[in-house]
Amino acid sequence: MLPPEYLEHVTDDIVDLYSQLDQIIIRDIVRRIMKAGRITDTAAWQIDRVQDSGLLYNEVIAEVSKFSGASESQVRALFEDFGVEAINYDRTIYIAAGLSPPPLAMSPTAQQVLNAGLRKTSGYLQNLTQTTASGAQQAYIHAATIAEMQVDSGAFDYTTAIRNAVRSAIEGGNWITYPTGHHDRLDVATRRAVMTGVNQTSAQVSLAYADDMGCDLVETTAHIGARPEHAVWQGKVFSRSGNNRKYPDFVENTRYGYGDGLCGWNCRHNFYPYFEGISESAYPKQKLDEYKNKTVEYQGEKMSYYDATQRQRAMERAVRDSKRQAAGYDEAVKSAKDEATAKAMKQEFNSAAVKLKQQESILKDFTQKTGLERQRNLEQVFGFGRSTAQKAVYVNKKEFQKYASFLGSPTLSKTVEDFQKLRYNEPEKWKVIKNQFKEKVINSDFSELTDFVESLDNVTVRKWYIAHDKKIPEIVDKSLSLEGQARQACELRNRYRTQARDLMRDQKTRKALDIEHSNKSFEETVQDKMKRKGISRDEALADIVKTSAKPNKTVNKQLGLEE
Repeated sequence: MLPPEYLEHVTDDIVDLYSQLDQIIIRDIVRRIMKAGRITDTAAWQIDRVQDSGLLYNEVIAEVSKFSGASESQVRALFEDFGVEAINYDRTIYIAAGLSPPPLAMSPTAQQVLNAGLRKTSGYLQNLTQTTASGAQQAYIHAATIAEMQVDSGAFDYTTAIRNAVRSAIEGGNWITYPTGHHDRLDVATRRAVMTGVNQTSAQVSLAYADDMGCDLVETTAHIGARPEHAVWQGKVFSRSGNNRKYPDFVENTRYGYGDGLCGWNCRHNFYPYFEGISESAYPKQKLDEYKNKTVEYQGEKMSYYDATQRQRAMERAVRDSKRQAAGYDEAVKSAKDEATAKAMKQEFNSAAVKLKQQESILKDFTQKTGLERQRNLEQVFGFGRSTAQKAVYVNKKEFQKYASFLGSPTLSKTVEDFQKLRYNEPEKWKVIKNQFKEKVINSDFSELTDFVESLDNVTVRKWYIAHDKKIPEIVDKSLSLEGQARQACELRNRYRTQARDLMRDQKTRKALDIEHSNKSFEETVQDKMKRKGISRDEALADIVKTSAKPNKTVNKQLGLEE
């Protein structure tokens, strides 16, 4: 028997190993995308990409072969360890019942079962890593194709196309494809394969001993937070033969041997021998009821312990994904061929870093307030090393400093940690501060907002633009001639328009605005007014001054500003 606590961490070392492989693949794909150079639809460029995908496939296969040896050694050591662990527990019970079970090394049947489980699990992991190479190759081809199509269409420039391709490769890293068509990340597939292999083999070894010892009854283990369909049979005694009237049938009730049953997919339950009249149940009804009825509360919401653990797992997956993204964009920054692309990739890294710290802060708050154990091994991503982590911390520190400088530390908080706690775990307080921030932004000069270039939402930016446009009639020098006033009004409006777009976080929309609503020169504006409204030049000059504070309603709507 293997206790749930053992099974919870049994995969840690092997998953760590395969996470390293995952990061090597991510960084290799990103490097190849970044070195693609000028993107064209020519046959030569396409041939280069196909050849590069073949090199990538070969390199992944080579990396897989390096990891396979280490993996096989780790799996073998793991199986030897848990075999001894499981049998030692069962032997204690058999000896207490007056029986003489042999140690694992002296049981040929148990050794055969153990070796068969080892071969099966090792083979499964080998299959996973082989399909990884194909998955990585397809991810690269898909990303390169996206870049080619976007540049060829004329809708995207080179930098934007590369940014989109890198994002596609990083976020689409589900290298494992099952026959059903289901996709998984390498770490998820590895954890499931190893835990299931270990638990099933342990169960088969226990059954081999039970057969030798003539033991019909077994008791299942139990743990808090069991999935509901498993909670109904955990911590109970069953008859393996189904012939004992006092105890229910083992397979029929626990679905042992099926993927969704006892010792199935990701199951942490196991079982051990039980002798009526000698054994005492390890799980009295009071304890099982306590496990079943355990609830936690978070931000006013009450939930079952199981639902809380599932929410925690989802948060941990989100943290791992953000770390993978940050590591990938970090590689993109290092491999960029020009300053514009490096800047674009740096922006992506910064966004991923801020998002990561938000997720980590929420997860920390969740585990602290619910009392759940924070399992950092399930948040870890190899390749997201100290250097990348330090960069992520630096980005968040800068984020805090610019807010604190703009609003004042007393208004915000005194430390980065306090800032993150306030921002991500105290929504009502943060909402008040956000409104204060936006109000101050709208009334600030552009020179005071240089720290927030390419970081403000569309609505706030549009309100800033409208607020500054309204001041144009007051700013225009009335001592100037009519043409001088019109020229000054036109120049001010163009300046505010450019500054507002510089503040936009949504630079994709900004580029569309630059095309659809570009700045016109003074003479272009005058001629457009005369032609469109059928008026004289003097009338056009007067109209420029008069309408300088009138916003474009179409753009207002496009940027999400309600009329």
